[in-house]
Amino acid sequence: MKKAREIGAFTLGMTGKEGGKLKGVVDHCIKADSTLTPIIQEVHIAIIHMICYSFDEMLE
Repeated sequence: MKKAREIGAFTLGMTGKEGGKLKGVVDHCIKADSTLTPIIQEVHIAIIHMICYSFDEMLE
């Protein structure tokens, strides 16, 4: 992420409830409101599906 920011790329991170170290090095951090890894993973999967759906809609 640090290299991406150095070259001016937009960065997006997905984390658990607290955000961890990643929250400080990305432009936007999406935090799943849980400390349980399986729940965090399921939230991230849903977000990825929503992002892909949005791209599909823009391309139509």
